[in-house]
Amino acid sequence: MKKNQKISFTALFGFIFFFVIAAKVYYELKWYDLLLGILKLEFGNKSIVLVSQKSLMFVSKKASAEDSLKMVMKKNEWDYVDHYGKGYIFTNNEEELLLKRRDFSFGYVIFEIYPHENYRKTFRD
Repeated sequence: MKKNQKISFTALFGFIFFFVIAAKVYYELKWYDLLLGILKLEFGNKSIVLVSQKSLMFVSKKASAEDSLKMVMKKNEWDYVDHYGKGYIFTNNEEELLLKRRDFSFGYVIFEIYPHENYRKTFRD
């Protein structure tokens, strides 16, 4: 095997490895969906945006985050119960739902529904 072929194989392997790791990080962190949600929030006329049906994640501006969350959950037929630390509890008289709040940079707040697998395709903003 020539030296140039060996370097090309190593570069190709490195590129594939980098791509697989980047795809895994993208999937886990949901950056693309979050950025699209922030753009919808900034250029649309909404106070809260459903970022992803897959992970049931909402994004809102920090100043109106709690009121916007309560409003969108009421619209989805969930009543506010209480919040503990960064967790918000909602009920629909049959079951309870936990939303976890994470403060994101630049004045945005992210809310994620746990467990989101049970409620996919049931929420809208």
